[in-house]
Amino acid sequence: MSGLSKGGFSTRGRHCTGELWGVASDRLRDMEGVMALFESLLISHHFTVVGRISHAFPEPGGGFTGVFLLSESHASVHTYPEHGYAAVDLFSCGERDPAPPLKDLAAHLGVTPQLEVRSRGDQLQ
Repeated sequence: MSGLSKGGFSTRGRHCTGELWGVASDRLRDMEGVMALFESLLISHHFTVVGRISHAFPEPGGGFTGVFLLSESHASVHTYPEHGYAAVDLFSCGERDPAPPLKDLAAHLGVTPQLEVRSRGDQLQ
């Protein structure tokens, strides 16, 4: 795989992590709805979903964890309805920007995300 150019090194991927605060608790308990939304956003941004798994947690929290296996790497969501919070991430080993699907997910959930993108594998040859 060809890497992304960064300061003379080959970057093997970009990892975007996000904090979503202020999400309605009922949305964060809707595992099937959020997973379907996230999957459709990944596909619309030309990521290739090859598998997915999710697990719902019991009350009192009632959140869930969902993971997508992508040809490009992975994406995940972890919800905490009792805090109105979701942690999301997307690691892209290819040329695709990992931030837009997470921005779109946050917008659909009615919040503005706090995102951080970093290069991964910078010194791999």
